Amino acid sequence: MGPIKFIFSSLFSNDTIINESKKKPWWLAIIIVIISCAVALIPTITTVLNYNGSDIITRTDNYNLDYSLKTFTYEYLRKDGSTAPKLEMSINNGILTASSEETIEIKYDTTITLLVAYVKDADKLTQRIDTLKTSYPVASGEGQKAALYNMLLLTQENIYLYVYAKDASCTYTQTNNIRAVQTSDDPVTVVTGSFENISASLTNFNNYFDSTLPTSEAYEQALTKWTNLFDESYKTIKEAAALTSAGVYLLLDLGIVVIMSLTVFFLSRTKSSIRKFGYFESLKMILFAALSPALLSLILGFLIPSMQTMGFVLFFGLRITWLGMKATSPQENTEAVRK
Repeated sequence: MGPIKFIFSSLFSNDTIINESKKKPWWLAIIIVIISCAVALIPTITTVLNYNGSDIITRTDNYNLDYSLKTFTYEYLRKDGSTAPKLEMSINNGILTASSEETIEIKYDTTITLLVAYVKDADKLTQRIDTLKTSYPVASGEGQKAALYNMLLLTQENIYLYVYAKDASCTYTQTNNIRAVQTSDDPVTVVTGSFENISASLTNFNNYFDSTLPTSEAYEQALTKWTNLFDESYKTIKEAAALTSAGVYLLLDLGIVVIMSLTVFFLSRTKSSIRKFGYFESLKMILFAALSPALLSLILGFLIPSMQTMGFVLFFGLRITWLGMKATSPQENTEAVRK
């Protein structure tokens, strides 16, 4: 049987793998398993790369982020003729500088919708986050409790957006006017970005609001600038995340291949098996059997995103179980005879 016919037949026939894999070269088996792992990873990598930093802002339920960013830009970053903006911010060679580190509260009527802060020293970012979390105590019979609000935090090299549900809160302890967070509701999402390689048109925040345009257009342009900034700043992060995810799941898939080869090997060593396979013989069969589970996991991964990480493990485990039973069961040996 030629290599092409063997590969297509092996997609659905365990008999082909049992009878023909021994005759095929090792390099072909290695190529097949590499292709299989790559195919199985496609849904996961695609999902990571398709996520944009601005997705939380552009969706319908965006926790008032569009309003908050527009208002922040208009009230604090806007140039008004010869009058300097309240806050000057710009990026030069990947480094953000700002004229103030004070916390800015953006409100809708009397409700805070966004807290904005520039933290020059990134080592103090965690401390600043805890300070913001505990700055708005609420009456509670559960001890010291504070309301959590959306936070836009900027350091010299990175941008962080913490988005919280409307009723999110944290508890804290207080000693000598110093508050420490004890428990905290998790944010709905956290968007992280890097100021490295940001387009020149986005480096001067004080140009985000163009006062020469009609007000409504200027607001929309400002929001577009912010969404572009989040997309560009997140690009480096998501590419690194995609590579990390690919590496982790590749190791997982290869580990499953090794485990499944041991499964077939040990099945052939039981008393009920009339055929005995060497380990490398078993491994070679497993490598050739990986392609069809990978194709099925590819389809399942796009249809049911929650199954992206486990699809290959599920289908591969099922196939190898059937293959192992067929290769070692006396009842099946009349149909699949190792030649």
